Amino acid sequence: MVFAAVFAGSELFSHFTGRVAFFGGFPFTRFRLECQLQAYALTIGLYVSAISFIVLAVFAWQLLHLISQQLVFTAKTVQLFVALKWSCVGIQLGALTMLPGIYLVADRTDAPGVMAMGLIFYAVWLFMTVFFAILQRLWATAVAFKHVSNDSE
Repeated sequence: MVFAAVFAGSELFSHFTGRVAFFGGFPFTRFRLECQLQAYALTIGLYVSAISFIVLAVFAWQLLHLISQQLVFTAKTVQLFVALKWSCVGIQLGALTMLPGIYLVADRTDAPGVMAMGLIFYAVWLFMTVFFAILQRLWATAVAFKHVSNDSE
């Protein structure tokens, strides 16, 4: 979030008119409406990604707590993998929402690497989502196998 405040107050956004207006506590310059919409999309994407990341950190902490208690192969672990997967999806949606604003920055500064970094950020969380989906299915199978083997004994 500090990055968003520093980024919005940077030379890029104040270049257009030199004036900074505050809408909802976040600084934007007064320039064309389409640029403002992209700046809003960037802001919303940052907030969605940050909130989803905090939720992801809480669920990961709960998963580590279950591991330390040696309760790894339980239904609660599978539920945590589902929650981790959906938290990654939330970060993905935030990154997808930020892409128009990142495109604005890449276009105005003539730096195509900025757009590539935004796409890489999206791709990393896409990979993490697929990874957690695979882990969820594997863990559900392992829990079911453990449950069946415990019943047969």
